[in-house]
Order: sequence, then C-alpha cells, then structure tokens
Amino acid sequence: MSQTSPRLALPYIQPAQAQKHVTHNEAIQRLDAAVQLVLSGLAVLDPPAGPGVGDVYALGAAPTGDWTGQGGQLAIWQGDGWYFLAPFEGWRAWVLEADQAHVFRQGAWRVEGGDLGALETLGIGTTADAVNRLAVAAQATLLTHDASGGHQLKLNKATAADTVSLVFQTGFDGRAEMGLAGDDAFAIKARADAGAWAEMMRLDPAAQSVTVATGGGTAARLTQLGLELDRAPGGVSAWHMLYDQGNVIGTVSQSGGVATGALFESGSNANGTYSKFADGTLICTVQGFELDYLDSATIRNDWTFPHSFIDTNRVTMFGITRSAGNVASPTNYRSGIPTDDTDSASFARLVLSSSGTYTDNGPLTVSAMAIGRWF
Repeated sequence: MSQTSPRLALPYIQPAQAQKHVTHNEAIQRLDAAVQLVLSGLAVLDPPAGPGVGDVYALGAAPTGDWTGQGGQLAIWQGDGWYFLAPFEGWRAWVLEADQAHVFRQGAWRVEGGDLGALETLGIGTTADAVNRLAVAAQATLLTHDASGGHQLKLNKATAADTVSLVFQTGFDGRAEMGLAGDDAFAIKARADAGAWAEMMRLDPAAQSVTVATGGGTAARLTQLGLELDRAPGGVSAWHMLYDQGNVIGTVSQSGGVATGALFESGSNANGTYSKFADGTLICTVQGFELDYLDSATIRNDWTFPHSFIDTNRVTMFGITRSAGNVASPTNYRSGIPTDDTDSASFARLVLSSSGTYTDNGPLTVSAMAIGRWF
C-alpha cells in the first residue's frame, strides 16, 4: 500500500504508527494549501521578504534562493519554512494580483475561459447561429489596444469576386453597406426602406479614381486627369471633364471627336506659333517671314506650319510687314495679289504677284496666319 494519496500526496497513517498526529497534521496542511487555492503571485522567481502564513506562490521556471530547484511548483509558507506542492492538470486557483481565476493547463497557469479554442459559435447576450457565428447583444462593443498602442480590425475574403463588408441595418433590414463587394474597389452603398441598393461612393485602386454618385443619375469622378461629371439618368453614359484654372490650358486631345484633354493649347517653334482649341480649331501664325524675289511678277517662299492641319481645308492670309526696308520702294512690293499657291496640310506657298512691276530689292518681310482644323 502506498504511503501517500495519488492526487494531493497526503500521507496515510500507517498501522501501529507512533505519533500519528504528525502525519495527520501534515495532511491537514496540504489540504489547507490546495483546497480553495489562492495564489499570491504567478511565475515568481524570488522568495518574498516577509510572506504571510499560508501564502502560496506559483513558481517560475528557474526560481532562486530557498526556491532553487523547485521550478513550476507551488511554494507554501508554513510559518517556519517553505513547503512545495506540484500542481495537477485542471487545478483552479484565484490569482490575487490579476484578480482573475486561473486553470493549470499544459504545464502553465492560464486565465480561466481565456483559451476557448476553436469554437463553432459564440453568443454573448444573444444566440449565435450557423451564419452569424459570433453574436453580441450589448449597448456597445469595445476593441482596444494592447501594450503596442495600436489595434487593427481585419476582414478577409478568399478571392476578389467574393464580398467582405460592413452592413448597417434598421430592424435587421439593410440600409447601408461599405466594403469590397464583388471586386477589390472599396464602395459605399445605401438604400431606402424596401428600395434598391445604390452605389454612392467608389474608390477604385486599379483606375486610381474616386467616384461619388447620387444614385439618380448624377455622378462625379476624380481621376489623375481632374474632375469629371456625368448627368445620365439611371447610370453613367459619358464622363465630361470639369475645367478650372489648372487644366483649361494644357495639352488638347480628343477621342472620336470628343475632347479629352485641355480646352486650349499653344506652342511655338522655329516656324511660328500655334493655338489649338478643343473644338478642333487650329490657328498658326508667323511674323518676320521673308519672301524672296523670283521674277518681276512673283515674290514667294514656302512657310512650314508650326503645327500640321488635319487636311488641306484651311485659309491662309498674309500681309507685308511695315518696316523701313519694305517701304523703301513704294512702287515695288507694296502692291500685288497675295495668294497661297499650294495644296498641303503641312506648309503654304506664300506668293505676292503683279503684272511685272517688281524689281529685286531683296527679301520682303511678311506676317502670315493659317486657320483650319487639327481633327
């Protein structure tokens, strides 16, 4: 027969044992320490300076002093020395410093109820079900930070085509939803009582755009190019750029005859200056352009436009620049018929012609303008 009990190692009184009270009192001491267990500390390594009789400490892995070699044991102060007891799986204790109940599991003291494992459902104040596996009925729910100072709430979905969102309800009927619904663009939707859902805002990472809509036909979209507006009833038909001082002047562009860039564009090069308009109008100008003497009836030169026209349907005009060199011979160069003697979208042949009254007085300086279309 064993001399101690299997669970608490309580000493048995042996047959014909002398001083039975010693064995009995030792068993009472063990019971007093283990029953209704209260711990003064967890994972303690150093013995306290002035412990109270009956104080119990759960020791850490490598305690010091009088506790050396007793790692993981319960240390009980008996008034005249320490008594050590090994805890068993499933023991419960109240931890004073934590003000919480703990359970000894898998070799460590853990908060009771703190390790719930893989629960199928959890209802707090209400009943959870197969769809709403976590259900909470309360005035408020608090998720706060730990020692790191921050906190993240993460909602995950398997694929882009799935939905992960927050739904706001009235009487368990949806009124607003925000999240990733069917793709990876963040959207906010809303609906009236018994009405259809309408997407009110959309943040599209692929297009790098933000769209705000009324649900009734008017939508605004902010892109890298600027702010666009659509007023199509019942849905978007075509986006129209809104212009301000930042994008009125810039690069004019078009798609299918519809302006997609700035309203006005201007530029210059060695051939002159040009102005492009969003409606397709193109105006090219040059000043100080020289016409050369060809013969007594013709003065001319080819002007390459600073910007090509879309076709030859253009109008070219030019006039003599009034300067000292040009008016030196009134009978020469100051009369004649100015014409554009070419059929090209990239240059004009400026010709000043007469009935044969010109003499070679050097180049004639003129200013010219051509008007047509760039698309």
